[in-house]
Amino acid sequence: MKAHELFASCVSAGERLTKLRTFDIEQLWCVLYAEHVQKSVLAAARSRLNRLIKEAGHLVITFEDQGQDFLKWTLDKSGKVIDSDAQAWAWVGGHVTDHGSLTPGVHPLYQSKTDGAVRPVNYPLDKVQRFKGVKS
Repeated sequence: MKAHELFASCVSAGERLTKLRTFDIEQLWCVLYAEHVQKSVLAAARSRLNRLIKEAGHLVITFEDQGQDFLKWTLDKSGKVIDSDAQAWAWVGGHVTDHGSLTPGVHPLYQSKTDGAVRPVNYPLDKVQRFKGVKS
């Protein structure tokens, strides 16, 4: 059963809050984009998502602003996109295949979660921040 189906089967806010405790990062993103979810459940999902992202040992990459919708992605230690400041539905779940060698000015290589193709992102990086647990 997929996360959104499992979550939809929980009727009350209490049931949904209990189920959230077992969800991973991608499942939490599904909750945040689900329709008709109680505000308390959304707040709990966002809180758990933020905690999981902090625990992941991650890399934050910021793109040069060239008018695109997104500017910042958070990657886990394997290069998987676990957060995006915009269009998370499109980017979260894909991988930055060259995450170990990123520097400002580089166009990162992104492997799509839908077709598996690896392509350079159209926008160069402005900043790369490595956090605890991430090897460069």
